[in-house]
Amino acid sequence: MLFMIVSSWSSDMRDDVIRRRLEKGLGYPKEVKVLGEWTAMGQNMDFLLAEADDPKAVAQALLAWSDILDIEVHLVLDTEKDLLGLLK
Repeated sequence: MLFMIVSSWSSDMRDDVIRRRLEKGLGYPKEVKVLGEWTAMGQNMDFLLAEADDPKAVAQALLAWSDILDIEVHLVLDTEKDLLGLLK
């Protein structure tokens, strides 16, 4: 399963977010493979694409950030492979 994880934070939490990331990394368990991560410039927002068989592993990792981030998790499909493939 693919997960698009959208995280945002308030301006006053910026330094805490950076500090924790530098000290602890993402903190995802080995069952979660991070495929990419992007930060929106000047918007206090981050986008991460992860792959995992067990959504509980994703939820577990995100709990460690829930005190300083607002987090949305979306189950997504690979458009080219999974969605458009249905039409072939």
